This record gives sequence, C-alpha cells and structure tokens, in this order.
Amino acid sequence: MIKTIKTIISINVILITLIGYSQETVNGSDLNSFIIGGGQQFTDASLFVNAVSLVDVSPQGIAVIADGSSALLEAGIATLAGGTTDFIPDIWLNYTYRPINPGDVSEIFIRTSHPMPAGISLRARVIETSVGGNFINRGINNNISINENNQRIVRSFGAGYTDDGETNGYKIQYTFSNTGGEELPPGFSIIYEIIKR
Repeated sequence: MIKTIKTIISINVILITLIGYSQETVNGSDLNSFIIGGGQQFTDASLFVNAVSLVDVSPQGIAVIADGSSALLEAGIATLAGGTTDFIPDIWLNYTYRPINPGDVSEIFIRTSHPMPAGISLRARVIETSVGGNFINRGINNNISINENNQRIVRSFGAGYTDDGETNGYKIQYTFSNTGGEELPPGFSIIYEIIKR
C-alpha cells in the first residue's frame, strides 16, 4: 500500500514537472495569446504592385452617319468609319491612374488612328468636369486640333480616378468640319492614352 502511494506521488510530481515546462500553445480565438504565446518570430516579405493606367470614354448621344445609320462611341471601337457625320456626340472621358512611385505624374493625350483626309478637320476641348471621384481638374478647355500626332488634352496629374460612365470625369466636345465631302478611312478611331511625363 505504501509502495502504491509512493508510485502515485512520483507520477504526479513527474506530470506537474512536464506541465510546468511544456511549450505554450496558441489559442486562435484569443488574440492575447498571439502576443505572449508560442515562439515569436517574423519573416520579411515584399509586395510588388503594378502601376494602373485605365482610360475609357462614355458617349452622350449617338453619332449619326450620313447614310442615316448610327454609331456608338466606346474606347477601342472604330468610329465614323466609311462615312461623314452630321453630328458627333460629346463624350465623358474617365480614367484611373495609380503610379508605382507616388510622385510620378502623367498626362492624357488624344490622337487619331489615321491621318485626317484633306478637307476634314476635327477639334476637341474639355467643356465640363465632374465633381465625383478623386482627381484634380487639369483639363484643357481650348480647342485642340486632332490628328495622328499626340495632343495633350489633360495636363499633368498624379494618382487619382474619376468615377465611371456618363457625367463623370471630363466632358469632351468635338467640332467636326468636312468642307470637301470626304470620307474618313475605314477603321478610323479617336485614341486617348495616359502617358507618363
């Protein structure tokens, strides 16, 4: 009987000793255990984020082609191809710009995909700016003659965005003149591009 009691006491002492020196476990439901529990180590990590430059246009109205059909303006779609226009709608220019370096600035340029035929002139200017988004109004409101060479339509700006769609960003008004009754070449498009300064 005395030997059994001594064995039980020995086992209890060993268990208490093991419990006293065992590694703590972290309880995931208790935030305090992350601070004081377990082995505390850290590992360096780096994250590379690409720059973002997006530009889009939203039409306000429809372009009416001389043959009576209509054309919808949208970024990247050929417009006014193979005909003269009676009316070119105003568009809303939207953009998102997040440079890798916070101090970088860019500008928005406009150009045509093809040289303008003799007798046709196309001008653009900013006539209105929205209050939505997070950007500084840097639009150029003087008439800009558009051709296949880049023409600045929004001056230098940093990170920011306009909201998307009609009534957001910069409202661009086109002035189109076709004194010679010429046709624009097939695939003709107006191109907007964000270019880093």
